Amino acid sequence: MTQQQWKDLLTKLEKIKTDRHPFKEEPPLDLPPERKPVWVKPKYVCEVEFMNFSIYRQMRAPSFERLRDDKTPEECDIEEEIETIK
Repeated sequence: MTQQQWKDLLTKLEKIKTDRHPFKEEPPLDLPPERKPVWVKPKYVCEVEFMNFSIYRQMRAPSFERLRDDKTPEECDIEEEIETIK
């Protein structure tokens, strides 16, 4: 991505920032104390490449690939994706 594309993406995400996580259950986070998660409303879909899932179902070494305008958040099912990868 170009710097301008990153800026545009950050602008979009800033507009949908929220204090609450968008999941049914609180996700376990393996972050250092100085790093706090930033939650956004589930409005956009992106494609991410990663090595594998941790035992906490977090992506290891994720790399943003692109936004997906052809998919809605409702079409995304992480459980289904995990089963496909196994």
